[in-house]
Amino acid sequence: LEKYLENNNQTGKEKEYLLQIDEKVNKPFNYGWIRGWQTLLSITIDTAAESMALFLAIVLSTLFAGEWHANTSSLVLATKNGWKKIAFAKIVTGLVFTVELFAMIAICDIASQIFFMGITGWDMPVQMIKLTAIAPMNMLQAEIYEYGFTLLGALGYTCIILLISSAVRNNMFALIFSLTAVYLPPVIAQYLPFSLQKALDLLPLVGSPTDIFRTNTFCLFGTYIWSPYLLITVPVLIGFLCIPFTVRRWARRPKN
Repeated sequence: LEKYLENNNQTGKEKEYLLQIDEKVNKPFNYGWIRGWQTLLSITIDTAAESMALFLAIVLSTLFAGEWHANTSSLVLATKNGWKKIAFAKIVTGLVFTVELFAMIAICDIASQIFFMGITGWDMPVQMIKLTAIAPMNMLQAEIYEYGFTLLGALGYTCIILLISSAVRNNMFALIFSLTAVYLPPVIAQYLPFSLQKALDLLPLVGSPTDIFRTNTFCLFGTYIWSPYLLITVPVLIGFLCIPFTVRRWARRPKN
């Protein structure tokens, strides 16, 4: 691990920080069958997150834009609760739909996992998948983390979709911009410096939960933070920060 970090130009304070995380790994390792866990943690859950992004964009991009498209401004003005309460109701609806979609996918994946693979090896360390991993996690903990990453990222992405939907008064453009928000960053990342590539990973559903097998870090005000800590928290915070702007944009009265 030390040689890997040096070859990766991760030296000094960054190296010390990563080795401190590695010290929390339980040793000696216990060995077992890992091929199923490797497929699950490296491919299956990550692919589920990408699929969720597509469904969320298709279903939710018209939640606000559809009202503009149908020209229901006069009808909304005549309702009892008003624009702001309607906006919050739509946002809550979008978030609830996201949780329901995640639950459906997660339950199906977990049921398939138990039926085809079982739970053997759940207590093996993730170093069995990638030896240079520093995550102090076993296979089950890694699975919980990746599902948490997917749910929180999906909630953040939902809020971004709703912001776009409230700002764009065309269903097609709202869908295109929503898909662009999640699928364009990985395309342009390869042309950007590594630091900007990591920054793009903080966008909802753009990064990958498989960072638990890597030693990527972010340096904030001279302090190093292991990337999985930020990848599971920042996306949902970005999404929730969009909520006030969504409400404000939707609550603006149309000009006569």
